[in-house]
Amino acid sequence: NKNNESGGENMKTILSRLLIERSISSTVLARAIRASDSQVCHWRKCRMWVPPKYHKALAEFLGVPIEEIIDPKTNLPRFIEEV
Repeated sequence: NKNNESGGENMKTILSRLLIERSISSTVLARAIRASDSQVCHWRKCRMWVPPKYHKALAEFLGVPIEEIIDPKTNLPRFIEEV
């Protein structure tokens, strides 16, 4: 599976999982919300905070509340919590 680059049970962001589930590439998301491809790649791996100016477009494009994918206190992408 090319989406799971490291092969292990890595901490994945909810953003990354939503994109994989919906077969949406980082490039498609970036164009839709007017961000760069590299920004979206960093967000997927939680290497970078998500500037608030993208929150509304991101939530609308994915059809989820922004709080589900981004922590409003830190603006960092949320991880999938182990159940």
